[in-house]
Amino acid sequence: MAEPLLALSDVHAYYGSAHVLFDLALHVHAGSLLALVGRNGAGKTTTARTILGAGVRSTGSVRFDGVELARIPTPLRARRGIQLVPEDRRIYAGLTVRENLLLGRHAAADGGALPLERVTSLFPMLEPLMARGGRELSGGEQQLVAVARALVARPRLLILDEPTEGLAPVIVEQVGEAVRLLRAEFGTTVLLIEQNAAFALDLADHVAVIDQGRIAFSGTRDAFLGDPTLTERFLTI
Repeated sequence: MAEPLLALSDVHAYYGSAHVLFDLALHVHAGSLLALVGRNGAGKTTTARTILGAGVRSTGSVRFDGVELARIPTPLRARRGIQLVPEDRRIYAGLTVRENLLLGRHAAADGGALPLERVTSLFPMLEPLMARGGRELSGGEQQLVAVARALVARPRLLILDEPTEGLAPVIVEQVGEAVRLLRAEFGTTVLLIEQNAAFALDLADHVAVIDQGRIAFSGTRDAFLGDPTLTERFLTI
């Protein structure tokens, strides 16, 4: 089997003296969608921050496309093709949708940014919003802008951190369609971090369950669905 596009091994992560991730191993193969699921506080967002090297101290190995990222700063990790859509979306309230999307160009490798016209052709619901300010957007609109802003940089790996949190069911469906579109159009590799297991499992090829900072299960979606005790042990509140 080919080497994974993203490979974490023996990873420990800390906030100050608080030890959050323990000996974590995670592999994401090119073109696949891995759903990282688990309860609140299990370590999902910390895993994303560790991959980006953002706001967390870590040890162990994080390799992307065969390159060790330990000494590579966050902006250069983005230029290598890793984009994060954070849990809180981080849309700039004082900028228009167009301006928010243009910011995504700065994370692209030289000459690699996707034209905004291409973005709006993929997400036509954004076209009438382009001149609207960030503070005027609904939660669902903000989420679509956040995904589109990441897409502008033509990521090889897209990390989505809790993209359905706080959204109405109809908007959740739109976000799911956006993810399918990214994979179909660009072959984008996706790490989907999600507490909404039903949403994640509908999209995933592979599933990893994180529990108290450790990977408790890693395998295909079918293997996960074939063992109903996994949901009861690690996902039921």
